[in-house]
Amino acid sequence: MKKEIQIGQQEQEHQMMQLLETSEAVKETVSTSKESAVRLRNRMQQSAMSTQEIASSTLQTAESIQEQTQLTTEIQQLIREINVVSETVQDFVQASVTASNQGQVYMNELQESTNTIVKRKP
Repeated sequence: MKKEIQIGQQEQEHQMMQLLETSEAVKETVSTSKESAVRLRNRMQQSAMSTQEIASSTLQTAESIQEQTQLTTEIQQLIREINVVSETVQDFVQASVTASNQGQVYMNELQESTNTIVKRKP
């Protein structure tokens, strides 16, 4: 019976050693899992920050494009207005040239009349 007790104790010791080894393996696995979870959380936070930066940058780009489009539209409107003013100025210049030419015709006629009157006087 002593032998049986001794064998029973050896089996219990063997089972305890296996239990300790299993426990140690579980502890290492849990530790590795915890480290992996922490790394995963950090990577997810970095990814979220990068995504936020991209979204912010995309929004800024969209706003810049919208502002540039608005400025381009305003420039085009100013060009149209300048064209209208330019045409008006051209019309005034043409009218001035026409008036000047007509004035020259009147001056020539007046000169001819004056010459005629002067020639008639004895």
